[in-house]
Amino acid sequence: MTIASKLGPNGTLDVDSLDDTNPIWEAPRGLAVLRNANEMAKAARLLLYCSSEILLVDQHYSGAARFGRPLAAMIQCAFVGKPITRFEYHLGAGDVTSNVFEQQLSQQRRHLEVPEGQAITFVRWRQRAEGDTLHPRYVLTERGGLRFEHGLDEGNDGETTDVECMAAELHQRRRAQFHPESGQFELVDAWIVNATSVSRASWDGSKFVST
Repeated sequence: MTIASKLGPNGTLDVDSLDDTNPIWEAPRGLAVLRNANEMAKAARLLLYCSSEILLVDQHYSGAARFGRPLAAMIQCAFVGKPITRFEYHLGAGDVTSNVFEQQLSQQRRHLEVPEGQAITFVRWRQRAEGDTLHPRYVLTERGGLRFEHGLDEGNDGETTDVECMAAELHQRRRAQFHPESGQFELVDAWIVNATSVSRASWDGSKFVST
């Protein structure tokens, strides 16, 4: 049966057809995408485009190009014709010192192409004793969330990652975890990256500011 044959005479759907077996009504919640910067950004493009508060989460982020390229592609999708009030990348501190991480950001900054007048805040966390892990990888905004199964970094040629829309309750729970006052993780340090510089940041009670 074709899609057209499921429509009524006025282009409407019969109430008995309103389920996810109807191609018109179907709303898939997940897909597999190639693990390259363009395809990963494409999967998140609509969410990034319509959001003004964006949190990326991947505990393993580093200064390696395989992380930088997807981030740069997502930046291009997000900063399009609207102000971004919050753009943060949340990651685990691991055993990387603050000085080394600052150097990594300084080397990567020019490749990220952060628009003039905008900034990205990198926030490093450490798991608390008997606390939750930082393992899941997400794109979280005020409008919804996506879970990236294999992370926000590029893979080898031909590798894919599952990308799934998050249920509303789970999205809200995960997004709240990365508020500096949530107590879910131990805040290690934070860094603000803009078009020209990298500076250390601190939480002033409402936002991260350069120190």
